[in-house]
Amino acid sequence: MSRFIMIILLSGICTFGCNRAKVTTGELAGTWVLTDASRIHLPRDFQKASSKITLEANGSFVATELPGEILYVTPERRDRLVSGRGIWKVNSQGGAQQVKLEFHEIAEAREDAVPFTTELRVSRAGSVPVLFYYHGDEDVGLRVKFEKR
Repeated sequence: MSRFIMIILLSGICTFGCNRAKVTTGELAGTWVLTDASRIHLPRDFQKASSKITLEANGSFVATELPGEILYVTPERRDRLVSGRGIWKVNSQGGAQQVKLEFHEIAEAREDAVPFTTELRVSRAGSVPVLFYYHGDEDVGLRVKFEKR
């Protein structure tokens, strides 16, 4: 009897913990806007930016006024807003999904700076997909989120 209960418990845990529904490219196509709650994590100058990413069904994208930290590591590059265009696709790594953005144009960037690739993570808030990256150290958990509008 105890084995039977243990099997039921383990299968229940896997059902709720292992069965994350994957986000489809169809769900991701559209315009993604920086959430108001995420703006407080950004430098003051960036909080009013119209940060958005439009993912087209044909695999192209246009990004407008994204925080520089989404692309760059060096402090002098992180402290600016980035706009550009390129192609996107969905990747899976270790069971988690990411949207891979390959920039072919970046406004005010040197020609040899592209193509440049970055990724946004994908999660669900209930049944709604969310795109995000971490501001600073991932262990601190400050997610900068984009929601579909």
